[in-house]
Amino acid sequence: MHSVQIDPGSQAQVNSAFKSDTVISGHITRNGQPVQGAMVVFNPRQATAQTRASTSTDSNGSYQVSGLDDADYNVTVVDIQRSAPYAASYHVQGSGTFDVDMKAAALHGRVIDSDGNAVSDAMVDLRASQTDTTGIRMSRTVQTDASGAFLIDNVPAGTYSVSAEKQGYGTHAVDTAVDDSGGNVEITITKNAGVTLRVVDARDGRVLNAQVQVTNAQGATV
Repeated sequence: MHSVQIDPGSQAQVNSAFKSDTVISGHITRNGQPVQGAMVVFNPRQATAQTRASTSTDSNGSYQVSGLDDADYNVTVVDIQRSAPYAASYHVQGSGTFDVDMKAAALHGRVIDSDGNAVSDAMVDLRASQTDTTGIRMSRTVQTDASGAFLIDNVPAGTYSVSAEKQGYGTHAVDTAVDDSGGNVEITITKNAGVTLRVVDARDGRVLNAQVQVTNAQGATV
């Protein structure tokens, strides 16, 4: 909406230009393949505009939005095949075309113990090192198979912290990077004998039922 101040007693002609005729269209793909039913959202960056728009892709991965003012926008693509939205940016200056190819690859890995033996049924947690433009920090959790291997698919390129844990073992995290061709990581966790505690009342030595949480020097629950 455009406004103008007019002095009393004067006459002025005001022409307001609206951007309803601005059309942004494009295709959403994942590694070059069309993505159907993805939500595409345009939000202005740093309040540089008051207009925003959203739509969904068709069976060919095509989308179209209209009515956006000229400004910089954060573009968020929400795809049900991904655990976190894909974020990009686009500068609107009249009608245009904006295609998004969501590059994602697989992170392969293996969890072993200090003797080099495979650790099955370990829980592996993948966390992005930084938040994306939507303020979301990607997080995924999978479990190792009988050979200690795991696979996390549809991982955007970036840096991550990958941790592994299992009852009877310690917890260990490593940093790794994923590029367009994927990534590979190995995590070693150490067996532990556990902790035996006897909780008593200090007044009379009476044994008490208690819930106990044990942490290591890094503050992680072990």
